[in-house]
Amino acid sequence: MSTLLDPAVITIDLPDIELDPITDPADPIKAHMVSCPPEWESSEVWLAHARLNRLPVKALCGVVFVPSRNPMRHPVCDPCIDEFKARLERASKGEPA
Repeated sequence: MSTLLDPAVITIDLPDIELDPITDPADPIKAHMVSCPPEWESSEVWLAHARLNRLPVKALCGVVFVPSRNPMRHPVCDPCIDEFKARLERASKGEPA
């Protein structure tokens, strides 16, 4: 049974708004990976809330930012990928993330 809060049925189309300034035009914009706080049901709902309310989030690589862009348009940050893989490795060994 689906509910309105089921991430499989939520579609949130938000406009692309530029909130964070680009400090180095030669440095390409990267999409970052974040982990969902335990009090939220899914990262999609949490990120939509942060984007709508202009709240900062912390990426796996440590960068703090306000979500404002469509992450599907940009390559993923390499340090975020490395940290995600490290967390998967620790989880597969039964270690805490």
